[in-house]
Amino acid sequence: MTRDPILSQPRRTRGPFLRGGVVLLAVAAACATTSSGTPVPMREPSGPAPQGAAFTALGELIFSGGRSASYDGNRVTGPRVNIAYSGNGTWAGDIEGRTVMVTAEAGKIKGPGGTLYVSQEGDQLTIRGMWFQRSVSLQVSPRALKGRTGEMGPSFDFTRTAVNVMAGDTGVGRAGIELRGEAQQVPNVTMPQFVLALLAALP
Repeated sequence: MTRDPILSQPRRTRGPFLRGGVVLLAVAAACATTSSGTPVPMREPSGPAPQGAAFTALGELIFSGGRSASYDGNRVTGPRVNIAYSGNGTWAGDIEGRTVMVTAEAGKIKGPGGTLYVSQEGDQLTIRGMWFQRSVSLQVSPRALKGRTGEMGPSFDFTRTAVNVMAGDTGVGRAGIELRGEAQQVPNVTMPQFVLALLAALP
């Protein structure tokens, strides 16, 4: 296994107020699942990889504790993900032991249990939405990785501590993620592979 990278209103007015509250809640929910900034393009491969083609990683992400994933132009692979481009903007395979189909278009990755919205503002990528029916809110830049991948999961407050490492607090202790190859060049990374690999590597 690859080494770890880091050690009340009156009754007559209640109706209108409630209707206004419902509208505000709906707007808030929409803002929580979409991202500001420019939708990130998804680089569609020219076609599926030839049968038996060798896998040569473009990028790899390794979380302390052993979770990891790597990707090339047509595949994302790791202990918890094995998904490949199958044509027409569709990726198929298994994630977390489930057979899945994922589609990608500018600023949007639709997959198991929801949709992720991916945008860029300056040199920061923002990834928000639902994935496997859990909420995701992440911000990734050359300097930091912050956010969380579920209400009950750890939070991430990582900063770059080395050329290929981001590390810091998770709310339950310190941890880190090692970035190899193209993954070090965030936000200039291949999509949707980078996002799929990142979510497979993070707990």
